[in-house]
Amino acid sequence: MKNIIKILIIILISTSCNSQDRTATRTNENRNQIPLNKNQYDKIPLSEIKEIFKLAIDLPELQQYFHTDQFPARVPLKILEFGDVNENSLKGLMKFKQPINLITKEEIENNQIQDYLGVGDWSPVNGKLRLQLYYPIEGITINYMFEKGSKSWKIIDSVIFEE
Repeated sequence: MKNIIKILIIILISTSCNSQDRTATRTNENRNQIPLNKNQYDKIPLSEIKEIFKLAIDLPELQQYFHTDQFPARVPLKILEFGDVNENSLKGLMKFKQPINLITKEEIENNQIQDYLGVGDWSPVNGKLRLQLYYPIEGITINYMFEKGSKSWKIIDSVIFEE
């Protein structure tokens, strides 16, 4: 049953992330609904992606799932490349006093790696970012909502779902 639910969630995420005509809705001051198309989605500068990921991986509630004391092979932290989430944008990002390791899908498949963070959703709209990460080895999904302040990003909401 858990596998069926996993498959359905993956299909749902893939479908929503790969949609050709992505739409969402925002509300203006008059409370009228204005459709958003993919051209109105924000582009986050590469220089800010590292800041966002640092906040995401340092989320206090997430730390209990890393289990690096019991499983030292989980260090360095591995992150699956995803679009602009790559070696260039995350260069110098540290976790557990070591640089994080960016890996590809091929590396995951060839080496049967399960202790990595993957991106399930990256949706920036109107100065906010919805980020979803998953950590297969622990069976968790983390949903974040970030907001761009005057100088930096901050987490305004987060939820961790366990399988």
